[in-house]
Amino acid sequence: MAKTYKVSGTFQMGHDWAHFSSDVQSDTPAKARERVYSDYGSRHHVKRRLINIEKVEEVKEKVAEHGR
Repeated sequence: MAKTYKVSGTFQMGHDWAHFSSDVQSDTPAKARERVYSDYGSRHHVKRRLINIEKVEEVKEKVAEHGR
């Protein structure tokens, strides 16, 4: 069963670093990290080495259902 993880960190956007926070459904925290690398790399054309994931936290079910 997939859990919801909140993944947050920074990525390089041009010459600046932008903060991000994403809710990702995944089986494990490692797969949630991979999903963020894939999504941000695709959307923003950023290489993995320019994405710094600082925190991966599991979100409780009731919090995830009610939109935070």
